[in-house]
Amino acid sequence: MVTAPTPASSRRVALRGALKVLLVYCAAGPLIGLLIFAAGVSLAMVVGGQPGGGWLGPFFLLYGLLFTHFVGLVWAAVAALSALALWRLAGAKPAWIGPAGGLVSFAIAALTGNVALPPGPASPIGGTVDNFALVFFGLMGLVHVVSAWVCWLASRGMLRS
Repeated sequence: MVTAPTPASSRRVALRGALKVLLVYCAAGPLIGLLIFAAGVSLAMVVGGQPGGGWLGPFFLLYGLLFTHFVGLVWAAVAALSALALWRLAGAKPAWIGPAGGLVSFAIAALTGNVALPPGPASPIGGTVDNFALVFFGLMGLVHVVSAWVCWLASRGMLRS
């Protein structure tokens, strides 16, 4: 005989699904962000007229593995919790929830000053330092949004509606 699920067991299943989503975000999000950041910094340097800047991508990939979770874990958790809250509000699991969670984490990081380069020294070739700060800010937004989107697409099947 099959019995109907109790409210307590339904809550446990929902909590288990939410914890799985949080785990996916916290485990994979910083690594995905590292890939996007390394490629973006290399591209920005080369497009900015510094062809030797292409070596920064492999450099960030090698050394970034040591620090990526230290730097990105909190923001991945913020994006996951935001996505889970949006999922509960929306009552469905559309693809836009992932990027929206990434925007929330990026907005909080930007407003708290965690996505800003310190002012650089005067550059002999013009405003390169200031331009790179703007590119860096945009790149960090892309890192947050794309990482959260990929994590949401990978994990939303773990949730029960």
